[in-house]
This record gives sequence, structure tokens and C-alpha cells, in this order.
Amino acid sequence: MIGYGIDLEFLKCYTDSMNITSSKSTIKTIKQGDPNFIITDGFFQSHRASINISQNCPEKYKDIIVECLRKGWVSPIAHITEREMIITGLLK
Repeated sequence: MIGYGIDLEFLKCYTDSMNITSSKSTIKTIKQGDPNFIITDGFFQSHRASINISQNCPEKYKDIIVECLRKGWVSPIAHITEREMIITGLLK
């Protein structure tokens, strides 16, 4: 044992027998301005995501949020699975 009580021999045995599996996420992030950010039902169009500011939010905080949105520090994003993107693409 050396250092902070780490048993390097145990750690070597443990890491030698470890299997690491990774998988690719099927969740995609859609940002404002991306083609799929706006959805439609044939009559109405809407953004997939938005920011809702409550009526109870103090005015000074609303002003700060609006400034952050205008400067691009805060922006709406949406998450969608690849499957949803494919289905949406097929329906258009």
C-alpha cells in the first residue's frame, strides 16, 4: 500500500478484469433555429420548447431573464429521440 491507502495490486487486478460497455444515446437536442424546432398540426405552428415566466415573477427578474434571452446566455432547447425524429420526418 502506498499514498492514501490505495492497494495498487488490488486496483490492477480489479481494472484488468473490468469490462466497460458504452452505448450511443438516441436522444437528440434541438435548438431554436433548427428545422425541427417548430412543430405544426396543419393549422397551428408552435415551438417544441419555450420559457414560461410566471405572472408572479418579480419585474426585475423578468427583465434579467429577457436580457439573458436577448444576449443568448439562456435559450430554449428541446430533446427528442431519434425514433421521434424519424417518425416526424416521415409524416412531413
